Amino acid sequence: EKSRCWGLTLWKDLPVFGANMREHWNFFDANEDVERTPKRERWVNLNAFVAGLTAARIHDFELYALWQLRDAIEEPIEEREGEGGEKRIDKSFDAKIPAAVQWILYCGELI
Repeated sequence: EKSRCWGLTLWKDLPVFGANMREHWNFFDANEDVERTPKRERWVNLNAFVAGLTAARIHDFELYALWQLRDAIEEPIEEREGEGGEKRIDKSFDAKIPAAVQWILYCGELI
């Protein structure tokens, strides 16, 4: 008997894949983290992977493309106040821009 979840076949329809991806997606912030470079690389790779899944029509994550492109090119660069009161530019753009590029490279025609 096939395993089912939410009325869908588990390994065919991947019913919880989208929910798990969304949960992972919501917790990215590489701005002031000590492990910024590894986080940045994981974020860019995750976007490439999800864009590839979307382009191959394995799962529809087109909305994620919209979110990433908007976050990278439409949102203003934020200034944050540092420990000494100095203004610091949001450092996460070195992750946001390359991640948005993955969507254009992998499924630009689709989106």
